[in-house]
Amino acid sequence: MPNDRMTRLTTILLLIFTFAAHLTEVLAFPAYGSLAGLSEEELAMFIPTLEIRKGPPPDIHAKPDNIGVPVLVNDADHPYVPPGPDDIRGPCPGLNTLANHGYLPHDGVASPKQIVDAVMTGFNMGADIAALVAYAAHLGDGNLLTDKLSIGGARDGSRGLNYHGTFEGDVSMTRGDAFFGDNYSFNETLFQKMQAEADPIFDTFNIRSAATHRFKRINDGIKGNPKFAFNHIRYPAGYAESVFTYLLFRHPWTPLPAVKMDVIRTLFEDGKMPDGFHRAPLPIGMLEIAAEVVALWGQYPIVLPGHNVDGIDTYRIDWTSPSLITWCWIYGDYIENTVLKLYPNPTGALRTALKRNLVFFHLPFGEVGCPPLFPYGPPLSEAEGLIDQAEVKGVVDQTQAPVSSGWYSGYSGRVWDALVRTMTCWA
Repeated sequence: MPNDRMTRLTTILLLIFTFAAHLTEVLAFPAYGSLAGLSEEELAMFIPTLEIRKGPPPDIHAKPDNIGVPVLVNDADHPYVPPGPDDIRGPCPGLNTLANHGYLPHDGVASPKQIVDAVMTGFNMGADIAALVAYAAHLGDGNLLTDKLSIGGARDGSRGLNYHGTFEGDVSMTRGDAFFGDNYSFNETLFQKMQAEADPIFDTFNIRSAATHRFKRINDGIKGNPKFAFNHIRYPAGYAESVFTYLLFRHPWTPLPAVKMDVIRTLFEDGKMPDGFHRAPLPIGMLEIAAEVVALWGQYPIVLPGHNVDGIDTYRIDWTSPSLITWCWIYGDYIENTVLKLYPNPTGALRTALKRNLVFFHLPFGEVGCPPLFPYGPPLSEAEGLIDQAEVKGVVDQTQAPVSSGWYSGYSGRVWDALVRTMTCWA
């Protein structure tokens, strides 16, 4: 009899501890913790604890004040304040810098709209490309219900921009690959590789420097990382981050875009704008990025999207992956290979939030002629990001289509048409 009582007591204590552990997990789930990839059970546990916030749409035609002249952005209103022990920083030097200077919340948690406004005001990134990048990151790594995104990770393991394989990827400019452990800290060895490609006379990083460094970093991945992947969104993003370096951080008074290496070190290592730092005089948007990416890729045009298939030095071209400026292909591929895989069967408020954010994600792509795609059904209310019905005229209604891999196969079959349309838009 005593043994039976002891057994029952042990069982009760285990149940109490298990319940307490689950309760602690729920209470500890941060507002910026991504819901991407969670099971239905986890979603049912976490969603009721969140305060739902409907984020405002981005204005992809917005421009900062004083267009056409360099503007001091390391000013008295935006002094450098280093991150504290509880502040989040991540793999993107630009976002780290904007948080350290108060253009983004100092804790490193922001809404996608705040990110769009910050990169536009701080670096004069065009609102269209800013919205594309911010909402791609948000759909992959943010919390769509609270409208919050971590620009890095968190000590509790919550998903943010540090998370490998959705938005962050291999062969960064100055960050290591996730396979080797640290994909977010400044890497001195990689910076020295950048330094080796700088103009030897002016000590600047320009298109030639960026093209060579990008090509060598890809080869680093092929020959050193058995899990190396450079396809899907990472392929165009990898080239875009190379041109961002010398376009966004350039010296504003030079005729050709180039950035001093000491400026790169200050921004990339310390997350700090140098004294007297001015943003570029003109917005750098999708068309400017597209033209520059093609020019940069053209110096080493032998690299196509792909991945190592069986250890190091087994790189195979991925013919299903979009290329560089095929905007419509990039758009559809990201929905198919990222969003739908992370959210295969959303319901309720989460489905509504996905539909709303997909409307915002489409806005910059709509500017270059890409029709909107509705994997979870078209938006039917303001809460779902209702758009002008003229925009959806003639688009295949996906309301009845199963939300599973392959749903947009008819769209992906028109990739060459998308390529021609894109080339026509930016040429």
